[in-house]
Amino acid sequence: MKKVMIAAVFACLWAAPVRAEDSHESVAEDAIKALGTFNDILATIKDKASADDAKPKLKDAGGKLADLKVRFDKLGEPKGEQKEELDKKFKPKMEEVTKKLQNEMIRIATQIEGGQDILKDITSHLAPLGKK
Repeated sequence: MKKVMIAAVFACLWAAPVRAEDSHESVAEDAIKALGTFNDILATIKDKASADDAKPKLKDAGGKLADLKVRFDKLGEPKGEQKEELDKKFKPKMEEVTKKLQNEMIRIATQIEGGQDILKDITSHLAPLGKK
């Protein structure tokens, strides 16, 4: 029975889809999705209690963003024509999600009691993105 289970596990692993090699495009797409998720979580914060409820979700989303930074760093900065193509394709959407992120953070800081403290916690999940 043990041999059958081990064989089944190996069969599943072998058949599982393998992640394709990363590209700047795949990282950009994943980053936009991850920031969108982060924004959605921020939008649920209406008070201290909802901020506390959001903490584990923010930590998870922040971890995904940190993983994306590692993936991007491995690829390095795009250059020349590739950078222009990526900017053309992704810059408008990236600007949209980062603007929403800024607006949500401003809303939390200015309209929610204890917002400054909540914001410190939120920014701690974004801190790995600024590291070189």
